[in-house]
Amino acid sequence: MMENNLLFIALVGGFVAAASAYLGSIMILKRMALVGDALTHVALPGMAIAISLSINPTVGAFIALTLAVLGIWYLEKSSDTYPEALVGVFFTASLALGVLLTDEVELLEALFGNIENSNSETRKESKDIGEKLPFLYNDLKKMKNVRIINNRIANFRGLRIGGLEYFIDVNWIREFKPEDYSKKLKSAKKQSEKAKKILKWFDEIDILVCHQPPYGILDKVGKIAPKHWQDKHAGSRVILDYIRKYQPKYVFCGHIHEGEGMKKIGRTKVYNLGFAGYKVIEL
Repeated sequence: MMENNLLFIALVGGFVAAASAYLGSIMILKRMALVGDALTHVALPGMAIAISLSINPTVGAFIALTLAVLGIWYLEKSSDTYPEALVGVFFTASLALGVLLTDEVELLEALFGNIENSNSETRKESKDIGEKLPFLYNDLKKMKNVRIINNRIANFRGLRIGGLEYFIDVNWIREFKPEDYSKKLKSAKKQSEKAKKILKWFDEIDILVCHQPPYGILDKVGKIAPKHWQDKHAGSRVILDYIRKYQPKYVFCGHIHEGEGMKKIGRTKVYNLGFAGYKVIEL
């Protein structure tokens, strides 16, 4: 049975590879390499507008894609610009518009759901945007050895592991001074107070998993950021204060990709895992 399945998979894979190679060569020769992936992002502004008007996002995506295809076709015929260059322009412009037009509810979260949301939160969000969203929490519960520890403590083989959600710390607002400073400072104060309460409830734990690093530890912004942000510390003072007081054995964080590495705060080993990194620890 397994041999038959393997043979079937191999045959299907071979046909797909042959067809893809043929079509891919044609697309490259016709300078249309970006069409397959980048053009799909043109749907974002249409979806964003549809969500804000409580219309089915699929309708908005269809309209945006249709207009983009017609625009690319017209410009290709009326100028000497290659299709892939036109797709690139439409792609970047549409992606920027999609982000700018999205209000409050994050676009990707509205489209695909939030893996951290409970079923009740997902129902509320579905009602807000007028679209059914998948109950990802149910899917995760079916997966073996996978748990959501967002603002929760997990006990695993005698270890207490606390998971803290991402929040904007007051010190970040004061140091980076973003637009809408007063509004964002007010929001950051609420988020920071919530984080303090959660960490106080955690009390003494063995491992803290959080988004941003503690302030001044593996958190310096590098050259990839805007110039006025470079060399500033983007970590959290709330997390730093917690580590100093409770001294968990390990802290695993990320956020500042260029800050990858390990440093100690007292007895605590802080690991910034960088971009999609990991660390195997012997306990």
